[in-house]
Amino acid sequence: IIVLLILAGVSIQMLTGDNGILQKAADATVKTEKAQIIENAQTDILEQLAENKGTNITKGQLVEILNTYFKPTAETSIPDEISITNDLVLTTIDDKYNINLSQVYTGSFVVEQAKWTYNHDTQTVTNGSNTLHIGEYVKYNIPSGQSYSGKWGVLGADKEGNLLIASSQNIVSSCDLKDIYTYIEPEEGKTQGKFLDRGKDVLDAQISSYLNTEVANSIRCMTVEDINTITGYDPEHEGYNKYTNTSNLGISYSATGVDRYKNNVTYTLDKYNGMYYQGTTAYTNRERAEDIKDFRLPGQSSGSNTSPYTVESTGYKYYPDTLKDSSEGTTTGIRKTESEDDKYSVMPYNLLFTNGSGNRQSYWLATPFAKAGYGNVLWGYFAVSSGSVYVYDIWSSRAGQGYPPMDGVRAVVSIKTTTTVELDSPN
Repeated sequence: IIVLLILAGVSIQMLTGDNGILQKAADATVKTEKAQIIENAQTDILEQLAENKGTNITKGQLVEILNTYFKPTAETSIPDEISITNDLVLTTIDDKYNINLSQVYTGSFVVEQAKWTYNHDTQTVTNGSNTLHIGEYVKYNIPSGQSYSGKWGVLGADKEGNLLIASSQNIVSSCDLKDIYTYIEPEEGKTQGKFLDRGKDVLDAQISSYLNTEVANSIRCMTVEDINTITGYDPEHEGYNKYTNTSNLGISYSATGVDRYKNNVTYTLDKYNGMYYQGTTAYTNRERAEDIKDFRLPGQSSGSNTSPYTVESTGYKYYPDTLKDSSEGTTTGIRKTESEDDKYSVMPYNLLFTNGSGNRQSYWLATPFAKAGYGNVLWGYFAVSSGSVYVYDIWSSRAGQGYPPMDGVRAVVSIKTTTTVELDSPN
């Protein structure tokens, strides 16, 4: 009996002592759970580093990750350089564990600059400490192996507060948008087909290799919205600047025509009686074009759609100074000639409508349009041409494939807020 009691005591000690099996199991559980939390946080940090495309993380980004696993941590409490000797204790959300910050992340941070904002009245962008004029040249190093002899000018700021710059000349001299549409046959039981438009992808692909991931977030083709932001053009109020004439806006573009901006026009083809069409804001009575007997969607090589098809008309043309479809008139947009007392006044025009040397240059804008007509619809893309915002037809519902010009392509680059921006010459 005595021997059995001794053995039982030993067994209990092995199970419950400080070095007992139960304590070791508990310690192992704690160690595993803490390791899992650390690993999860480190995985999120690695993903953020990958998203930053080559630059370190900011304190704000680290705090956002930490707050997923630990009780809220103030950005100001994070050391500028994290190490074992310069550390911070974190407490898990469930209050179970304390973990040193150095177990999650060590090293320094990228200092994020203030966000950029655009001011149309002064045609400038600022981040609080630095102010740049629209069209002013700044330095941007393109990746090795790429060729471009032009400059990079300030274009504005995006919604995230990143500085936008644009190439002052065409990076690609010519781009063909003739075969960008693919027609898709109607699904079973349906009579209306649809189409895919690859135009924007084709244009963006022309300049994608000019992205410098060390200083920039992204690169894309210039759009008509980029230009409208600078000129102040509002397609619903032709001739009036949307920033400065808010109390005296003009009539809508093509106010009485079927191609009035945002007029939704429904086309119904009757092969015997012609094309019927009716708009929502212009030509609101049902009209007929008896000589039109075809209606093909972009990319549709044969046959005709006979089912009703509705198109929102979105095409327009204008000059950047008058904000009208005519170069004659009062300057309500941007200046084409330099002001005597303001050398910056003509920079926006030079950046967008010339090649930087005063010569006009044509290029595509990565913005599609559809233009409603009298029994016919035109699809295509905006462009800058002859000193104006223009539209080029690529497909006609009546005639099919068009033959657009081989215009160039310009790039817009979104610069990281962590990048120090330097002026380039000449300005």
